[in-house]
Amino acid sequence: MNSLLTVKQKVFLATALENSWIVTSNTYLGIGAVVPWANGSIPSANNSTDSDNFVFDNLVALKKLTASDFSFVIPRVDWAANSYYVAYDNQLDMFTYDDYDAGNGTITITSSNNTIVGNNTTFFLDFGVGQYIAYANSATQSYETKEIVAITSNTQMIVNSGPTFSATAIQAFNYSSSFPYFYNQFYVRNSYDQVFKCLDSNAGKEITNPNNTGLPSTVMPMISLGGDLPTNPYVQTSDGYKWKYMYTIPGGLKQKFFTTQWMPVVTDASVLDSAVHGRIDILRIVNGGTGYNSNVATSNAAIITVTGDGTGANIVAQVDSTGAIVGYQILNGGQGYTYANVTVNQSTPTGNTAVLRAIISPEGGHGSNTSLELGATNIMLCPELIFDEGGLIPVGSGLSPNPFQYYQISIIQNPETSANTSNAASGSIYNVTIGIYTGPVKAGSLFQMGDTAYQGLVGNPTFTGTIVNWDNVNNILYLNNIRGTFTPYSQIQGKLGGSATAFNEVPPGIQSYTGEILYVQNRSAVSRSIDQTEQIKIVIEL
Repeated sequence: MNSLLTVKQKVFLATALENSWIVTSNTYLGIGAVVPWANGSIPSANNSTDSDNFVFDNLVALKKLTASDFSFVIPRVDWAANSYYVAYDNQLDMFTYDDYDAGNGTITITSSNNTIVGNNTTFFLDFGVGQYIAYANSATQSYETKEIVAITSNTQMIVNSGPTFSATAIQAFNYSSSFPYFYNQFYVRNSYDQVFKCLDSNAGKEITNPNNTGLPSTVMPMISLGGDLPTNPYVQTSDGYKWKYMYTIPGGLKQKFFTTQWMPVVTDASVLDSAVHGRIDILRIVNGGTGYNSNVATSNAAIITVTGDGTGANIVAQVDSTGAIVGYQILNGGQGYTYANVTVNQSTPTGNTAVLRAIISPEGGHGSNTSLELGATNIMLCPELIFDEGGLIPVGSGLSPNPFQYYQISIIQNPETSANTSNAASGSIYNVTIGIYTGPVKAGSLFQMGDTAYQGLVGNPTFTGTIVNWDNVNNILYLNNIRGTFTPYSQIQGKLGGSATAFNEVPPGIQSYTGEILYVQNRSAVSRSIDQTEQIKIVIEL
């Protein structure tokens, strides 16, 4: 397909989503569903009306989301020795996702032919139109990704363009899966939680191999107090790599938003303040040429001229004894460039054939917009449930068996209080179950979480509810999923045990079926205890 929703737009959408959930609305994390899933099989969430009603019926508590519960995140990439990292390039799409699993069987590809033939493959099962197939040619160490435009059988598919090489019985092919990471790994996190963007991976030379990789990285980038400053254009390591320091992950954000797959994105104020729009920090040496500076080696040959729509660039060349340009020094990167032509003086005295290319920084300069530059199109939510939240969220005291467990989380926007249906909820925490004040439980009986409490006859009840919690200190039975009409001063029983006299009913803090359900996740049991804090991590991918 020849259309693209840009990373910039996705970041804007993510920002707007956070704003709409936090600034302009009251949005809550919901927990609920205390009955285990039938047969232990977690059902898929869906958009049906019944699914929405199930969420409302089985809610237990709501906790308001705050700005501290949100963070932009990017796929986590830890620096590793002898790995290859891709340098930023204004001509390169840095944000192509590589989210692949191994494919079945083998495939045969023919150069310039957009038909891929499989053997013992399951294309219909593994692939979908609009997804991607990736394959590697071990002979040339090349790696290609093609979009699938049609699947004609389990052993034949059509891709958007022909491969650049031919090969038979390729086993190293993959198909798209669910977790995204960037094919071009152009940023890293070091062991000090400092995040860097790669600006040069091949000592200034133009990269020509199919993998778009330069030299292996052997020295971990880092900045230290009294050493390299975060405001420097880049940090150069002894392996030839040049890295732009972006930010350090704060400890508090790491504790909430750092996982095996994701890491948070923040802005370093010093890096932001020092960013220069259109400054040239890097050149690529496409061809070093010969004969420059009379074949006299030097590190500051003034033979480079930069022209374009910016001003102030001043770059000198490093020339070796053959007169080839092997490096450069940027004395002044200038500013305001969106394009730049780099020319080399041909009369010095016999220099020729050198080709240099200026790398144009992103809008605002490197480090000016971390979210855009690193492709932070995903938001992680991490609200926390702390102990029993002042008695408003159950922990299982008095229940048999302990502890309290729930099986569903949701996000609900603008629910309304039960006192006035036109009054939007704005409190921090709500218990949304019905409380039934009772007398003491009959000796030898206990209410059990997830059991059905009822009034009337077991086969023809007049009132039922699912037992969520039993406060055996204050003799309050908490129920959700209510059906029928409660009768005060009447017996209430549990089908699996527990019996007491019910006196009066306390309504929930939220009016039933109010608010908009924005997110639902059915999951395995989450157990709570009085000394426990739960972090609930949700990633919204745009």
